[in-house]
Amino acid sequence: MMGRFNKFTCDANSTIADVYTHIKKKRTTFAIIIKRKSVIGTFTLGDYKESLFKGTNLNNKITTIAKKKFFKLEQGYDKSLLKKSFRKNTIDFIPILKKSKLVDIVFKKQI
Repeated sequence: MMGRFNKFTCDANSTIADVYTHIKKKRTTFAIIIKRKSVIGTFTLGDYKESLFKGTNLNNKITTIAKKKFFKLEQGYDKSLLKKSFRKNTIDFIPILKKSKLVDIVFKKQI
């Protein structure tokens, strides 16, 4: 799929159950959802728990519940914006994109 980001990415055609299994198997807390090499959303363990609470069918496509409005930065971003973004938002990671393609992931613990 995306080489060095395989641990953190899942295809948009995957089911909710498939993405949850991927997250648990890779020992991470989120997945970045990819469709035709472009990032279209994110999915976290919190989103999974919320879907269970709502009674969502776990065989539905991940695109039915993935967050399509998610925090991201474009490649070449201002480094001061990164710190400010982590402070202002309750997020643990920020996808770095170049024309909708994933080029990096910055984690809060790195800052």
